[in-house]
Amino acid sequence: MLLQSGKQRSIILLVVCLLGALTRVHAQQGYIPGVTDITTITTPSELDSAGHARFLKKSCQDSTCFVRQLTDVEGFVNYRKDLRSYVIEYAWPNTIDSKWIGIVCQWPQATHWLGKRVIFSGRYFQARGFEPKYGGESILYLHLTAVR
Repeated sequence: MLLQSGKQRSIILLVVCLLGALTRVHAQQGYIPGVTDITTITTPSELDSAGHARFLKKSCQDSTCFVRQLTDVEGFVNYRKDLRSYVIEYAWPNTIDSKWIGIVCQWPQATHWLGKRVIFSGRYFQARGFEPKYGGESILYLHLTAVR
C-alpha cells in the first residue's frame, strides 16, 4: 500500500515512535536538576568524591539501556576502590572469566553485606565511562529487587 500524503506518513511515524517509547524498560526515576551532566565527563575517575556520588546518583536514575534481569542468583558483595562503589560480583556459570560487576544503585545497607555471598535478584542496565579492571569483566548498574 502506498502512502499518498505526507500527513499519513507523519501519523504512521508518530505511532511508531510512541510505540517504541512505550516498550522501553526504564530504571527508576527521572533527571535530578543540579546533578553533574554525565555527557560532559570522559571518565568518572576524573571527579572528586562529592562529584562522583552525584554522578552515580544521576547515572543510576538515568539508566535507560536495559541489559538483563536475573532472579535468585548467587553473587559476592564487595567494595571496589577503582569504581568507588559497592558492587555485587556475579560470575556466569560454567565460565572461568565472565563476570558482571553490578554497581548497586540505592542500597544504603550495603556495608552490612560487605564480604558476604548473597542470593539476589535485580535488573542490570548499561554503565558508561567505567573501565573493567580485569579481562572478562562487564561493568553495569544493578537495581536490586531482592537480596538475602
